[in-house]
Amino acid sequence: MEVLMLLVLRVAEQYVEVLEKINKIGTVTLLPQDSSDAPSLISQAIAIHSKLSTSK
Repeated sequence: MEVLMLLVLRVAEQYVEVLEKINKIGTVTLLPQDSSDAPSLISQAIAIHSKLSTSK
């Protein structure tokens, strides 16, 4: 159970890191619609960050 909690914490940390990067690029703050699906949130945040990074 402890390993699972560490994994969940790491996923949450990655999500926050990506959102911080997105918020530094743009002037709009993004908030998730459904915070219970962490993998989906992270993949969406990474996709947005990648798109914003390549559009400059």
